Amino acid sequence: MTITAQSNISNPTTIHQPAHDNSIDSILDVIAQALPPIVTRAKLHEIVGIPPKTSANRDSLGTGVKPRVRVHGKVGYPRDAVIVWLRDNMQVLG
Repeated sequence: MTITAQSNISNPTTIHQPAHDNSIDSILDVIAQALPPIVTRAKLHEIVGIPPKTSANRDSLGTGVKPRVRVHGKVGYPRDAVIVWLRDNMQVLG
């Protein structure tokens, strides 16, 4: 399985994992390796595909990643909190 997150057309971020291993934990392990310690909304969009505005809306509704932090005016989330949130909100289809 290949997971590709595109930050722009010329430089996609591609994460490779074995085709036979599509469990949520395996997918999250691969994603966690690609995330920095503090994940901005833009980085979350780049790696996972969730638009920054969607993250902001979920935060305002109380359904987003918790806790969130502000660093130099940008909202971000601790990597471990992102992984927990993804695990709670992700399902493998098919």
